[in-house]
Amino acid sequence: MKIGNRKVKLAMSLAIVAAISMGTVSANAASSAPKEVDLSGYTLTVADSGGLFKVMCAAYSCDTGADYKINWVTFATGPEALAAAVGGSVQMASTGMAPAVFAAAAKQPVKIVAVTAPQRTPGALFSIVASKKSFDAGLTTMAGLRGKSLALSMGTEGEYLAIVALKKAQVPLTSVGFNNL
Repeated sequence: MKIGNRKVKLAMSLAIVAAISMGTVSANAASSAPKEVDLSGYTLTVADSGGLFKVMCAAYSCDTGADYKINWVTFATGPEALAAAVGGSVQMASTGMAPAVFAAAAKQPVKIVAVTAPQRTPGALFSIVASKKSFDAGLTTMAGLRGKSLALSMGTEGEYLAIVALKKAQVPLTSVGFNNL
């Protein structure tokens, strides 16, 4: 096993144990908590935004030989996955960086228990796309978005990267409309 694989497997295992222990040990009972937790027969329900966490877990065999099972529930976005965790329908949620940071900043009752390595090129998988009509009318730069509207999923990596791109182009955020998909 490569060292990178061990790190991912360790991070995922720690996240799973942390999620299970958060649901089974209260603050008042922390001093009397058992030193070992028997996970045999336990099913951890994980909210997975976009299905990527499940793919990573399978690629690194994070649950191979585990006494517990994982029930994966796929959500379209990180904020939806976090809402499921906050609402109690899942024990753990996987999201991109921005949804987790937005939730923590909004004082949502969430804890970040594991972090994977960031992309080498943040935003490499995201694009801002103009309609053909807008493009034909001359919208070819970020500065051209003044007075226009963006349609995106709020609270996601896409929103964060759009804000960063607008600021880099010195486009005031108040000059652009944001419409949640």
